[in-house]
Amino acid sequence: MKRNNKSFVLILFLSVVGYFSTVAFQSFPENTITGEDIYRLNCAGCHGIDREGKANIYPPLVNIKEKLIKDQIFKQVENGKGVMPAFTHIPRNEKEALVTFIYDGETEIIEGLASNIGEGIFKSNCTSCHRKFVNDPKPPNVRMMEPPPLAGITHRISKSYFYRVVENGKCYMPSFDHFSTAEKEELFMYLNSFKYQGESTRMNMRCGCSRRMVMRRN
Repeated sequence: MKRNNKSFVLILFLSVVGYFSTVAFQSFPENTITGEDIYRLNCAGCHGIDREGKANIYPPLVNIKEKLIKDQIFKQVENGKGVMPAFTHIPRNEKEALVTFIYDGETEIIEGLASNIGEGIFKSNCTSCHRKFVNDPKPPNVRMMEPPPLAGITHRISKSYFYRVVENGKCYMPSFDHFSTAEKEELFMYLNSFKYQGESTRMNMRCGCSRRMVMRRN
């Protein structure tokens, strides 16, 4: 009798595990992304992972439906506003899923490829403050000292230090601790593809946080 009970419990356990494994597989098929992940990768650096806003600079989004309708939010994502850049690099279906998540708090699964995730993270989170190349125009959201251009950054600092800066933030750069290790790796590899073009003589690279980020390699 005891042996039969043990067999029954084992069969029940394996059935439950198999059920949830199947549900998980069906819920997140390959080459898909959720509205929540689109927000996390593109918006959470400024507006916070919980949409509560940050540092009295970036507004909360939790009650956005009391101020804007969905079409207005979509246009703001598309065109930008104030210090918020335009997210023209995000495909339309991803912007629609993003707006649904911001507005309703509902996340939907849509088709989306992860092959360009490093480039997407860079465009959504880095270009507001960092130049890509040394002679690019000054970014719109630079405060205090301008951080270094990112072409060549992967040769000036170690990957482990780069991960720590992304994880913890630096100066007025916010923490991006909501990025996974794989996502930080994608960003690092994308930056590594830039051809180094030197440092700008217009930036003071010998003082403040810029110097610490450029020179430290541990």
